[in-house]
Amino acid sequence: MGTEKKVIFLVLLLIVVIISCVNIHTPLLLAKHTNGVETTEEITINKEDKSQEAASTEEVIVSQEEPSTATQEVQVEVNEPENKEVQVTQDNPEDTTEKVINEKEPTEDQMEPLIKTDPRYIRENDEKPIEQLSIVTQQIQIDINNFIKDNPIVFKRASYSLNENSMKSIQMIADILKLNPNIKMEVAGHTDAAGKEKDNKEISYERARRVKNALVDLGIDEGRLIVRGYGEEIPLVKNSPNGYSMINRRVEFNIVEE
Repeated sequence: MGTEKKVIFLVLLLIVVIISCVNIHTPLLLAKHTNGVETTEEITINKEDKSQEAASTEEVIVSQEEPSTATQEVQVEVNEPENKEVQVTQDNPEDTTEKVINEKEPTEDQMEPLIKTDPRYIRENDEKPIEQLSIVTQQIQIDINNFIKDNPIVFKRASYSLNENSMKSIQMIADILKLNPNIKMEVAGHTDAAGKEKDNKEISYERARRVKNALVDLGIDEGRLIVRGYGEEIPLVKNSPNGYSMINRRVEFNIVEE
């Protein structure tokens, strides 16, 4: 091979080597350059994030401090009326006393009655309907009514006689009167609607009088007992078509004074 050919061959070989080196190193350089740019951007972004976080932290701190001030203002506004009320209480003790009295529970006179007297019953002189007596006395009357309802004092037609069961009930009423020596009681006699109205009035009165005498025999002061006969005027239940009713032929006990 001649000298010129060798030179040309070496030049071509050198060119091939240079091109190969360029192809190999160029991607690496690009990759490094790209990584460097990304790293720079990341650093920049991180710095911005930190700046934003710092700003957010400052905002949070400011936000937390502001409610504290608002809270203090609210506390001041709330406490001021309390201080004023204390001054009013100290300056006007009578007003405070009146407020306390007004807030108390209603008195006995303001309470609804537990029981009321049928307006057909007679009340004279110092006698009062049950709703005008004390709550304690009203409760005693309720207990008496419940007892007599379960243990009635009843009579045969046109009779005044007291049977054994009636005497047991009268004994219980005597015990109640002894336990409550301040009360006075009406002994009220009744009939059914059979017979003449005038006769029924007399029969009802006699029934009440017999019961009163039995109470006196058991130790009750006669002055505490008022006898009345209402005849057929105040039935407990409806009479039969012919006017008969054992339930209506009865004696009741009504407290009239305490």
